[in-house]
Amino acid sequence: MLVSRIASNLATRRCVTGFQRRFVVTVIDTADDYKSTISKNNVVVAKFSASWCKPCQKAKPIVEELSKEYSEVNFVDVDVDNLPQIADEEGVKTIPFFKIYKGGKFLDEVIGCDKTQLKDIISKHVAEK
Repeated sequence: MLVSRIASNLATRRCVTGFQRRFVVTVIDTADDYKSTISKNNVVVAKFSASWCKPCQKAKPIVEELSKEYSEVNFVDVDVDNLPQIADEEGVKTIPFFKIYKGGKFLDEVIGCDKTQLKDIISKHVAEK
């Protein structure tokens, strides 16, 4: 029998089925959550989006798919309407917009949601030790 459960805390909404990771995309609710998350030692992909943005809605399944493929990467979602100060600090001018970090260090960015481009950039930074 497949056991399903939902684990959540203030910063994380993750779906876990049978203790196997299906996908994990952390929803960032506060500026402090964002800053602590991008400071982690593994690669972090921050997606900046908004609920009303059609291209952002199309990006959602792509990000979920990539989160399955790259289990060692933290994927986070920042709603620019909920956290405008973070969007401003990060230089977000258009959405969807992705920033890649490791250990708090900015590595790369992607404007729009070209799956191949995003995958290539993630692969490059995951391979770097």
